Amino acid sequence: MSQNAIAFDDHKAWFASKISNEQVFYYLAFVDHEPIGSIRFDVFSDEVVISYLIDPKHHGKGWGKKILEEGMIQFDSDAHTAPVVGIVKTDNVASLKIFRDLHFREERIDDNTVKFTRR
Repeated sequence: MSQNAIAFDDHKAWFASKISNEQVFYYLAFVDHEPIGSIRFDVFSDEVVISYLIDPKHHGKGWGKKILEEGMIQFDSDAHTAPVVGIVKTDNVASLKIFRDLHFREERIDDNTVKFTRR
């Protein structure tokens, strides 16, 4: 999980590879026809890694929890049984709270990272 700046062309190539990959499920969230965020499920043999983001202008409005809740429902309807995993930096207080509120099992990876898991 890198926090470094990414060149736009590199990002476009990465995004194209994600949306064309049959092991990646990518959902967009809209409110009143406006995109506010996205959630992605990357399916591996032993786990499914979840990643979500909220447009900064919609931070603090409860959309992160809603996107994660609704994304899990949509993804579960696609009949995947591997555990779903979220990796969160310890300074991301909002995401920590969301995963905890949604009853993901919590495991400290190191001083800066927490792994959340749910079947």
